[in-house]
Amino acid sequence: MHTSREYKPGFAVSEPITMLLYVAMICLLLFFSEHDPAISLKTDYSGTVIDFVQIRAEGKLIRKVAYPLMGFAGLALLLRSGTAAQRPMRAQALVIALFFATSVFSVLWAGNALIVLRRVVVLFCLLVAAWGFASRFSLGNLLFGAFCLALAYLTIGVAVEVAHGTFLSGAMGYRFAGTLHPNIQAQSCGILAISGLALLARSQGGKRLLFGFLSVTGLLFLYLTHSRTSFAACALTLALLVLLLAVPRVRFALMSGALALLGLVGLLVGERLSLLLQSVLLMDRSLENMATLTGRVPLWEHCLAYVAQRPFLGYGYNNFWSPEHVEQISAVQGWVVGAAHSTYLELLLDLGLVGLILYGLIVFFAAGHSVRTFAVSRNALFVGAFGLLTFSLIIGTLETFVLFYPNPNTFFLLCLLLHVALWNDDKPGVDDANHDVLHG
Repeated sequence: MHTSREYKPGFAVSEPITMLLYVAMICLLLFFSEHDPAISLKTDYSGTVIDFVQIRAEGKLIRKVAYPLMGFAGLALLLRSGTAAQRPMRAQALVIALFFATSVFSVLWAGNALIVLRRVVVLFCLLVAAWGFASRFSLGNLLFGAFCLALAYLTIGVAVEVAHGTFLSGAMGYRFAGTLHPNIQAQSCGILAISGLALLARSQGGKRLLFGFLSVTGLLFLYLTHSRTSFAACALTLALLVLLLAVPRVRFALMSGALALLGLVGLLVGERLSLLLQSVLLMDRSLENMATLTGRVPLWEHCLAYVAQRPFLGYGYNNFWSPEHVEQISAVQGWVVGAAHSTYLELLLDLGLVGLILYGLIVFFAAGHSVRTFAVSRNALFVGAFGLLTFSLIIGTLETFVLFYPNPNTFFLLCLLLHVALWNDDKPGVDDANHDVLHG
């Protein structure tokens, strides 16, 4: 077995400098292909139908270079691992292979086979890159990579907004964006907060303070994006991780104390607290928008009509939002629509029930395997993997966040998914057997 898989005290980063170099490379490639340094200057983040249609039809030139380069980096890591790399578990590898095969063969029934083929090539590059990282680096390294990439996005985003004079400008409707759409920046901030908590739990001394501070920073900036879905998903995930990491007596005390505090506050300032919570949770949105989930309900009803036409195999990998569908659905909905705003509906549209079931099996198995392994090994790194995968599943209810689709935030989550799903690294280290975190 490769030495990078050994879990050591601290946060298990046996080659942190190597990982940082790869993070820098991934950050540069994704920054130039997926980021927009001028986005914080916009007042309408949805853009126009014409702009979106042009991007979907032609694609970005830099993307055609960035993802193959990531694939070559992954291939280099695979070759470097050589025969020392552990063989993957067959059942899970088969399900992932079936998902990829479904994506490839969707070229046969897609409306525009050439575009789908191009996107399948991007998927292949992503899988090769993620496979290389997953086989070469330890779970701690991969969590550290996810943490560093999210921190880099946040740092660059703050610097860009400060340069533009838009940072915390106080303008009506301000949302922290940096170089990404606020909803995508929110996902990145959530990854920073969750991975930071897991790394904190496996660190000692000053590193715990550093990871704790940056984790809280990620949560604060997540709130500034005013993305309710990501904020709720992150808050639920962090609460779940704290309960998992705590020893039973502390877990009981935390739950009892939280319930008692809520009851006491409710009795003392119930009405005022209700108004305050409503203001915080709405994040400058109206109750009318909440009733339709900011336009999602009528959109979903519209999209389900398309699902009914091709329920089993869909319209092709990452292909439903063709220029024609973007124009048609946007005209009916009255706003620019280029995604289903739900991972599960997106998969139904693209790959049908077959793709949705395969995707669910892959992610739910990996999340379940992570939490079961933590129960045996008490290795907090597996809680981190479980947390990030759970975060993606919760976000997926109201946003499109498919780990097998190109996205500035999904690469290291895909690496974690493959690492946990394919390699049975569940042997506790010498310091893990009796290692409980947040035990007070």
